[in-house]
Amino acid sequence: QLSCKILNSKFEATLHISRLISSLLELNEFFNSNKNKIINSFSSSNSTTITSDRSLQITNINSHFIDINNEPIQFINYMVKIIKSYQRIWDAFYEFPDEYLSKFSKLNDLLSSPENVLSFYEHFNPNPLPMNDNERIIYFEEASRLPITKLHPRNIKAIIVSRLLTIGIFKSLSFFKKLPPEDKEALICELAGPVGLFILGYISHRYGANTAFGSDGLAVIDAYKARDIFKKDNNLMQMAEKTFSCNVIPFNNIFPQIENEEFAVLVPILCSYPVVSSLSDYSKELLYTEQSFYTKIFLKHLQFQLGDVKGATRYAECMRLIDQAFICNRKYFLFVAYLETFLG
Repeated sequence: QLSCKILNSKFEATLHISRLISSLLELNEFFNSNKNKIINSFSSSNSTTITSDRSLQITNINSHFIDINNEPIQFINYMVKIIKSYQRIWDAFYEFPDEYLSKFSKLNDLLSSPENVLSFYEHFNPNPLPMNDNERIIYFEEASRLPITKLHPRNIKAIIVSRLLTIGIFKSLSFFKKLPPEDKEALICELAGPVGLFILGYISHRYGANTAFGSDGLAVIDAYKARDIFKKDNNLMQMAEKTFSCNVIPFNNIFPQIENEEFAVLVPILCSYPVVSSLSDYSKELLYTEQSFYTKIFLKHLQFQLGDVKGATRYAECMRLIDQAFICNRKYFLFVAYLETFLG
């Protein structure tokens, strides 16, 4: 708004902002080309030197190795594949073996394991069927008898699988393996929630839903609609509806709708947010560098597709979705805290 007033034109303001963004990204060229020298100053004596290659590896059955060599289109295609693997498993989450869910007793065990759950996507049904009428009746009857703060086993499994898949996203990004173990755990604890809700919001949006929704035909809010206390309390129901739609509505409000390639680059931008105060200086600098790399790819991709001005405008619109991911995570936390404090 201030730029519009100064430049007396929304178009001129947008063009000015796009040039500023491009200039800032160009300034990063020098930093990125010399990042080893800069980042090493933050590294501890036992830290591994950050190399300039961006070879990405996802551990899977055939041990495929993807070398993107700083090529934006290859990185975007790689991330599209990762997101598709995530969605294929998520759509059939109820097929996930229960024994695998209890395989890792501690978060650090999962983070240090060479396994990446996303590598098993081929084992999951690509066209899972929604719950039939009888299954839905049984689900709602069971959910209605549960205490307000206790979830149905199906919902618990969905949450666990979602968290495993989200960790799989982090493990698929090149920077993650360079972080010290304690920083990996801190980053996951801080960002797994926003990232998981962000991806669920996009998937639900692609289904054409207005609330968090699954391929089994159930919405997240269905777990609460079955409870008498929600049926009788309109304010509580409205609170739940706002909580479980806040990650979907922002995607529905963008036109034209977010493309797969756009979303695929937004995910690593969100995953590399250096928002954790307890991170080491080495890890913070690494995350700043990686996020700069991802945002640069994203802006250049959009400007190549749409032109400088429209690309910069689209960039700003898409980046606001990331802000909404943090807001939605906060709303979800407050909703759960309210249930546990006042209704538990």
